[in-house]
Amino acid sequence: MFSKECASAGSKEQWPCEKSHGSCSKICTPLRGEQQATQRKLWRRCKKLENVKVSEFMEYIKGDYKRLIDNCMQFAALFMFVPPTVFLFDDCPSKRFPTMSNSAEGRVRPVKKDDGVYMEGEIIFNKPWFEKSWSGHKIDLEFYIFHELRHLHQQLSMELKRQHQATKESYAEISRWENEFFNYKRNDGSSEAQKDNMAQEVELDANGYGLSLLMLYHIKDTDFTFEYSLPEEAYKLADARSRMYYKTKSEFGKYIEELKCSN
Repeated sequence: MFSKECASAGSKEQWPCEKSHGSCSKICTPLRGEQQATQRKLWRRCKKLENVKVSEFMEYIKGDYKRLIDNCMQFAALFMFVPPTVFLFDDCPSKRFPTMSNSAEGRVRPVKKDDGVYMEGEIIFNKPWFEKSWSGHKIDLEFYIFHELRHLHQQLSMELKRQHQATKESYAEISRWENEFFNYKRNDGSSEAQKDNMAQEVELDANGYGLSLLMLYHIKDTDFTFEYSLPEEAYKLADARSRMYYKTKSEFGKYIEELKCSN
């Protein structure tokens, strides 16, 4: 039995990872007629994306910041669809990030290549928020990276569904994601908007799955604690969803079983 200590409401609790991952997921799933990309192809494409010009108000994330993101991305790709993704900074306040209440936003889009059409991702982080988190809350930063990568998985799954391809989640669940993205309720910093935002299924899933990834990412770190910046109610919902995912998501169960066999 594996367990994880996490900081919750000022106290630590045991978190048993009771069930079922493995290196089962493919890192990039292109559109119909293309085979899934290998890890090497993924990183080659990511490097190519970094050479594309961006708005003068944004900048590519580099150095230690990028290495932290890359490590999270490689781990997340073991469990879910993660397309080749470019990571950018935008300033705050700005049109995209008027306040520090919004940490990041991302999207996937079809890009035509010589050998077909592929889905590629873009995640833009609020630079002052990122730098502040880097100074004192790197684990919280990792959580939000996993959270945003899960949103890319959601959007990529929507595209796969439209292409009548295989997906990890049911078409019914993906249809709900589609409906919520098309009617997305943004968090503008007000308490009402924050409550509406975190109650959406796409956010419940991203928070719950992101928390699951974070705990597995640090499962061997004996002194690990998570000082989260999520609102307390959002954390409780994420914690409950994460516990459910350990029981219902086979990729997590397989990964934990592999850890048990290796020890």
